[in-house]
Amino acid sequence: MILHGGGSVGEASFRYILSLSEEYKVIAPTLPVGVSTVEDTVKGLHTICEKEDIEEVHFLGFSQGGMIAQCFVRAHPELTQSLILFVSMGPSQDYAKKFNQYRTMIGLVPAPLFRLLSKYFITKQISAESVNSSEAEKEFWLTFSREMFESRRMNKELMLSQTDVLIDYFENYRFTKDDLETWDGAILIIEAENDRIVSDKERQDLKELYPQVKTILLENSGHFGTGLLQPMEIINKISEFVSNSSQQGQT
Repeated sequence: MILHGGGSVGEASFRYILSLSEEYKVIAPTLPVGVSTVEDTVKGLHTICEKEDIEEVHFLGFSQGGMIAQCFVRAHPELTQSLILFVSMGPSQDYAKKFNQYRTMIGLVPAPLFRLLSKYFITKQISAESVNSSEAEKEFWLTFSREMFESRRMNKELMLSQTDVLIDYFENYRFTKDDLETWDGAILIIEAENDRIVSDKERQDLKELYPQVKTILLENSGHFGTGLLQPMEIINKISEFVSNSSQQGQT
């Protein structure tokens, strides 16, 4: 199950969906408008598992999606086979303050201005992180991202819902190294060397929370970077990790 990051939608992970679906059943839901808590998000994902008769699930969670995946495994360890935490982090009071301020700002901005500002910032972010990508690749993602906001597929209401879930996670959840002591699944952490969204401290805290897990460092990559613009090599590593996790779960 692929869980998108904040400010995004499920279909933005289409390259991961298409590649991984050659071997696995892939579900990539979008957090719907109106869902404002981690608990309701986890309940929704669990309902999907029930409706789809899923007995074990591997989570690929981008940023916010990785946060939700960490909560899901604690609520439903019997279903969860593995976690891939892609540029993600644990709960943080510092980030709770940041995102409360961010939510207040979004709430005050009229929807047309929200779309304009969102397109500006996403263009700036992708342009800054596409230095090692082809011009065609850069233009594709710029067009895709702008269209996501222009079509209202990503909108102010959805952003507010996603931000509410983030705030709930940062404020009300606390993890320890012992939480998953009896869980026999596997975890892979993928972090970006030049991540300007997840701080060095939060990256280190996540690795200390799961000290025995494998970590992949995306060199010279920002929060979007390699995962978005040059994904095929990392997709192959993810596929290999999931395959190994499945085999370990059968032994």
